[in-house]
Amino acid sequence: MKYKDAGVNIEAASKAVDVIKMLLSKHQPKHAKNIGKFAGGYPLGKITDSDFVLSASVDGVGTKTKMAVATNTYEVVGYDIVAHCINDLMVQGGTPLFFMDYIAMGTLSISVLKQLFKGMLKCADESNVAIIGGETAEMPGIYKDNDFDLVGFIVGICKQKNAFPRRLKIGDAIIGINSSGLHTNGFSLIRKIIHECNLDINFRETALKNTLAHALMQPHLCYYRVLRTLIKKNLLQAAAHITGGGIQGNLNRVLTPDLNAVIKKGSWRYPPLFDFIQQHGNVPEDDMYSTFNMGLGMIIVVRETDVEANMKNIINTHYKPYLVGKITSGNGEVILE
Repeated sequence: MKYKDAGVNIEAASKAVDVIKMLLSKHQPKHAKNIGKFAGGYPLGKITDSDFVLSASVDGVGTKTKMAVATNTYEVVGYDIVAHCINDLMVQGGTPLFFMDYIAMGTLSISVLKQLFKGMLKCADESNVAIIGGETAEMPGIYKDNDFDLVGFIVGICKQKNAFPRRLKIGDAIIGINSSGLHTNGFSLIRKIIHECNLDINFRETALKNTLAHALMQPHLCYYRVLRTLIKKNLLQAAAHITGGGIQGNLNRVLTPDLNAVIKKGSWRYPPLFDFIQQHGNVPEDDMYSTFNMGLGMIIVVRETDVEANMKNIINTHYKPYLVGKITSGNGEVILE
């Protein structure tokens, strides 16, 4: 079973980005370079004498909302949306400042809203991010009674000289940092597998050592603490948040056309959930890597001489680092071998 079988076409999404970039290039060429990045930047030098750049990003939690309804774990996706936006902002070098949300529901539920907001506040408080407002919309006819959508908007600031990615070099090391599981990607395929295989999400699976629901609804890790530490110590050259499109579809964003990133499969440990998904859904390996993060929620590129310092700092912030690859000469591709 492939992601496209679940109604999600990654190639079409990539073409849509190209169309948007082409149109923006004609009308606002100075800002077109932002398209395709994890976060966009707006130089404050346009309005004040400053070398700071405002960074901004927007994202949603996708069809994980459906699983939140099925498992009554709304607080998890509330946490997810703030974490996702913070991660996207920080891999561009930005310090997150404030967050806003958009919540649309078929029928407004105060109970659900409260749980979503508790999750958002938890992540925001952990990351020193202010929640300054948002929008809640009740939209019967667009969404069914229990359906909802959750979108987040974040703004941060960064000095232009500290923005990522920096210039990478042949021989730079690639370090992967663990995910908690799926994070917020691939749930359309997951839901199709559950339906096709008639899986009971509340059944305790031996391979998972817990229920499928528990494995699926782990929070999207927020990498604020670890990235803040590495940035302050000037240990990073680039970082990629591994979300939709997997390792290849996100790490390629930091490469220049003359470099490749070579990733060695099997150089890190991933949660048993991924084997469970592949086996039950008969998912081709290529689709597993293009759909899911495969156990790495964040990937950083560092100088070879800084590997030990990075590994130590990552461990000290209670994440698990893995040396997974290196930068080589090439043509802007991410190669899994």
